[in-house]
This record gives sequence, C-alpha cells and structure tokens, in this order.
Amino acid sequence: MCPSLAATKHTRPPLKNDPLSDPNADSAAATDMIQPQLPSTLLLVTAIALDDISSFGVMTVSRWPEVNLPRVVLIAVPMVTVLYLLVNISYLTVMTPNELMSSNAVAVTWGNKVLGSWGWIMSVAAALSAFGSLNGSFFSGGRVCFVAAREGHMVPIIIPIVVLMAAIFLVLAPIIDDPQIEYLYVTLFIFSGILVYIPIIHYKLCPGLLTRITLFLQLFLEVAPADKNL
Repeated sequence: MCPSLAATKHTRPPLKNDPLSDPNADSAAATDMIQPQLPSTLLLVTAIALDDISSFGVMTVSRWPEVNLPRVVLIAVPMVTVLYLLVNISYLTVMTPNELMSSNAVAVTWGNKVLGSWGWIMSVAAALSAFGSLNGSFFSGGRVCFVAAREGHMVPIIIPIVVLMAAIFLVLAPIIDDPQIEYLYVTLFIFSGILVYIPIIHYKLCPGLLTRITLFLQLFLEVAPADKNL
C-alpha cells in the first residue's frame, strides 16, 4: 500500500456512530431506538408468553391427577423454562443489540442469519406454537367454566365485570397506542364467526349439522359428558 494512502487511512477523522472508530456505536444506536411502551402492551405480551402455564393445572386434573400433575410440575415446567432460556441466549449470541431492537420478528431475523434459505422454518414454528397455545386455552377455558357452573362455584357478578373491563383495556390500549393493519385482520377474522352463526344458529338452516359434528368429535376425540350430568 502507498505510504500516503496508509497515512490517510490511519489519520482520517472518526465518523459519528462509526463502529470502526467507536466500538460502542452499535449499542448506542440500539439504546436510541428504545421507545417507551405502554404498560398495557408490556402486560399483554407477558401474559401471552406465560398463558400456557395456567392450563397445566386444569388439563392435568382431568384424568389421573395424582400422576399427571407431578409430571407437569417436575418435568414440563422445568423443560419449558430451560428451552425459553436457551432460545433467548441464542438470540443474544447471534444478533447484535441493534438487530434485536430493530427487528419486527426476532425469531425470523435469527432464522435468516443462522438457517439462511431455511429461515422460513421459524415462521412455521411460531405459527404452530401459537396454534398449540390457542388449542390449550380452548380446552382449559371451557373446562373451568363448565366445572364452575356444575359445582355452583360461579363468582359474584362484579368479578366478571371487572375482568371484562380489564380485558377490554388490554385489547384496546395497544391498538390506540400503535395502530397497525394486522389488528384489522384479526378483527375481521373474529367477526367472521357471524357468517356461521346467523344461518346455522339463528335461522337454523341446518338443524342437524351441529349435532352430527358434535357426535363425530365425541367419538373421534373419545370424550363424553360427565356422569354427573347424565
């Protein structure tokens, strides 16, 4: 290399936020990108991440609780905790602070860096995880209401009202704070149930359809009403 060029290279003034001249520039840039989040948003994200834990006690007591509940506590909970820690450690190892803060989907960004052309697997895995969580919520939520009504343990009306108000706040506050088109998609998907309810339930266009579906699912999933209700 020409001496004059070498001297020019080593004596150039440092650029602002240049990682070559400032090793802390990446961390500083990531810090500048941190935006304060609405408390409801943080609470909602945390609740979603920990929601499946609430299903353990409900689902495991349905059959052989003396066997299944200790298995859940001693095996499932520690295993899930370790997996969560390993996943987050892998994010921090592979990605820079700037990438973590600027990514809209950390798992997808991680997959693109580590898996390359197979990065789409992370999107499929996230969808399957969300489906599994929703499936567990359907089973546990329905069973809690069923057993509470059967045993006469329904709570005073003020408690459902408070819970309903809290749920409305958790749903509306993030939308008002940061409106996105995805929220519209979710709303349309929820109200799409009206297309099924109006013709089949309200107008009873297919009176025997739901009965046949119920019988098929009971046989396929090997479920039946509790003996106390027969």
